[in-house]
Amino acid sequence: MKCYYAAMRVAFATAIVSIFCAPTQAQPSEKAAVNPSDWKGVTAAADGMLIFHPIRNEPELNNPWPADWEKAYELRASEAIQLLAKRPFGGTTSGESEKNLYPQAIAQVLAGDRKRGLQALEQKDHDQQDHAQTAGIDYYWCFTLKGQMRKYFYLHDLLTPEHRKLMFDGGKLWTEIEPLRRPHSVYGKGKDPGVESWGPNAKGSWVDIRNTDNLRAMRDTSVYLMAEETGNEATRLLYKAKIAAYVQMLHHIGMSEWDSDNYIGHTIAPYHNLYDFAKDPEVKQLAKAALDWLYTAGAVKWWRGGTGGPTLRNYAYVGNPFGSSVDDMFELYVGDAVLPDPSPDRDFVHHVTSSYRPPVSTILLAKKQFKKPVELLATKPAYTNWKPGDPSEPMFWETSFFGETFQLGSVVCRDATEMYRWNVGPMKLMAWSEKRGVDFFQGNTEPFGKHNRLNPGDQFGQYRNKLIFLSPADAGRSVYFQFPAGAKIEDRDGVRLVQFDKTMMALWPINLGKPEAFAVKNKEGAERFPDNRFEQAKIEGGSWGGYAIEVVDGMSYADFTAAVGKLKLDLTKIADGRVTLTGIDGKTLSVTGTKSAGNALPVIERNGEKVDFSAWRDVYRVVEGENIIEQKYLSGTLKLSVDGKTFRSTVPATGKMEFENK
Repeated sequence: MKCYYAAMRVAFATAIVSIFCAPTQAQPSEKAAVNPSDWKGVTAAADGMLIFHPIRNEPELNNPWPADWEKAYELRASEAIQLLAKRPFGGTTSGESEKNLYPQAIAQVLAGDRKRGLQALEQKDHDQQDHAQTAGIDYYWCFTLKGQMRKYFYLHDLLTPEHRKLMFDGGKLWTEIEPLRRPHSVYGKGKDPGVESWGPNAKGSWVDIRNTDNLRAMRDTSVYLMAEETGNEATRLLYKAKIAAYVQMLHHIGMSEWDSDNYIGHTIAPYHNLYDFAKDPEVKQLAKAALDWLYTAGAVKWWRGGTGGPTLRNYAYVGNPFGSSVDDMFELYVGDAVLPDPSPDRDFVHHVTSSYRPPVSTILLAKKQFKKPVELLATKPAYTNWKPGDPSEPMFWETSFFGETFQLGSVVCRDATEMYRWNVGPMKLMAWSEKRGVDFFQGNTEPFGKHNRLNPGDQFGQYRNKLIFLSPADAGRSVYFQFPAGAKIEDRDGVRLVQFDKTMMALWPINLGKPEAFAVKNKEGAERFPDNRFEQAKIEGGSWGGYAIEVVDGMSYADFTAAVGKLKLDLTKIADGRVTLTGIDGKTLSVTGTKSAGNALPVIERNGEKVDFSAWRDVYRVVEGENIIEQKYLSGTLKLSVDGKTFRSTVPATGKMEFENK
C-alpha cells in the first residue's frame, strides 16, 4: 500500500493542469537594503545576550512552551551562535562548499559582524558555468540550497537590491518547470557520466538528484519556496505534492534514513525553512507535521547529551556525549546535558531564527521524564524506501528498553544484503554518568572508527534488559567492544561484571578468544573517544560466537554480584545457533541464529513466547510500561503521552491534517 505515492500522483496531475493557468507574476523587491545597524532580525541585550526574531510567528501553528523553557532556550541559542561565529572563517563557493560557508557567514551576521558575513554571502559563485542557466546563483547543490533559503528569506532586507534580484531572477528560471533531471544548459544530460561526481557535469540536471531523506528535504523544500516566491505555480503545486508524500510517509511507515545521528538533523533544518517561509497554510502545516515527527523520533534516542540505541547511516564515533550533530541540536532545545556543547552545529542558524518549537511532550520524552521501566518496539522501512516501487513493509525491527539509569536498544534486519545493512549502528547501551551525562557500551563485529555496519549473519535478540548477539564463526570475525574508561570491570567465573556509576552489567563471551586492546585507527574517531577503552576478541571455535548481557539498576554492586549467581547462559545447543539466557528475574531470552540470505531474521523467544515478526508492524508500540508513544502501521497518526502532556499529529493519505496539543 503506497498511499503517499498515490497522493503525490493526484497532486502532480493538478500541477500539470495549472500549467495552462495564468498566475499573477511575482516581482523582485527593489527597495534599498536596510542599514545593518537598523536591522530588526536580532537585538542585543545590555548583557550581550542575543535575541533572535523569526520572520513570522503564527500562534495557531506553534507548539506553546512554558516561559522559563523559552528563556533558557534563548540563552543557549545566544551562546551557541556567538561560539559558532568565533570559528575560523573560511570556505569557498565551489561545488557544495557553501554547506560550511553559508551557515558560518549567517552566524557572523547574527552575531553582529554583518558587513563581513554579507560580503561572504553575496560573493559571486565560483562555478559560473554550472549555474549559467540560473543567473549565476547556485541553485544546484542541496546543501547549498539549505543556506540559500535562510539567506534569501531571513536576511532579505539586508541583501543589496542587486543580489536580491539575481536570486529572484535565478529562482524564477530555476523553477519555471520541474528542475529535477531537466537537461542542463551546458552539460545536457551529463557530459561526463563516468565521473564519480554528483555535480551537473556528471548528472546533467538543474538540481542535485540525490534522494536520501536529508538531501531530498533540502531540494524539495527549496524548490517549493522559490517557486512560490517567483509565482511559478505549476512547479509549486508539484513540489507541494512531493512534500506531502514525504510527510505522509513519516506518519504511515516512518523514516527511511531512520534516526541517523547525523542526517536526521540535515532533514530537520530545511523543514525549518519551509515552516518559517512558506505562504500556503497547508504547506506550513506539512512542515510542522514533519518537524513534530522528526524531533519526536530523535527524542526517543536522545538522553543527557548522547544518542543511544540503533541508528541507520550511523557514525561509529557516536559513543560519546556530543558525538553527533543530533546531540548538539537536542541540547539546544532540551538543555539536559551535563557537559557543555563543545562545538555547536552549523545548522543552529536555522534553528535559532525559527519560530518552531517541538511539542512539550517531545521534550519530556527526550528528558526521559516518565515512569520506568518501559519497553518499546518499533519498525523501520528500507533505506531505499524513497524509490517509487520499493516495499513499504518493515525492513528493520527495533527493541528499546528504558530503565531508571540506562537505555538499551538493538535492531534486526530481514535482508542479509549489503544495501540494507550498510551503515547500521546495531546496538548501544547508554548508562547514567555523573561527570559525562551518559556512558556507552557497544558490541559489534565492525571495528570502531567512523561508520559502523550490521554484517551479514549478525543476529541480535533483546527482551527488556537482556540481549544476545550471535555471528557465524566461519566468517572469521572479531567482536569489538567499547567500554567507558571509568567503568569497573571484574572477570569472575567466565562472566565480566561491569559497574557504571549507577548501572550494572553482566557480560558472557560466547566462543570468543582472549580480549585484546583495540586502537581506533580513524583519526576523527579516535579524537571522539578520549574517555573510552576498546577491546577486540576473535570468534573461535563452534558454529557461532558473540556475547550475552543483562543490565540492571537499583542494586548495589555487592547485591549485583551475589545475584549474578542466579543467572544462567545455556550454550548446549550452540551448534544449532541457539543460546538461552535466564536473567536475575527468572525470565528467559532465547536466540537462534540463521544464515539464510532470503530471510535473515533470527528466531527470538521472549520468556518462551516466539516473536512473530509478521505481526510486529507498528512504527512505535509500547509493550511494557506507560504508553509514552504510539504510531500504528499505516495509521497516519503519531501520539505522545509523557508526564501528563499529550500530543497528536495526524497526516492522512487524503483529507485534512489534524494536531492536538495538551
